[in-house]
Amino acid sequence: MRRKSQQYIYAQQSNLWNTEHYRDRMAEFAKMRSIDASDIVMLGNSLTEFGGDWSKRLGIKHVRNRGIM
Repeated sequence: MRRKSQQYIYAQQSNLWNTEHYRDRMAEFAKMRSIDASDIVMLGNSLTEFGGDWSKRLGIKHVRNRGIM
């Protein structure tokens, strides 16, 4: 039974994967070396993407930037 105070939030379908930037970024990922078990992968949005070289920023080897806006 649902209470009157409960609210439901429904996710809307996004068209972000249809942008030129998304397709370009995915093409960049395809050209990069494959990710393996030794890698730390930074997943995220534009903040992650434009963070640049996360290995250098964090001082840790094998950090891979997979941010995409």
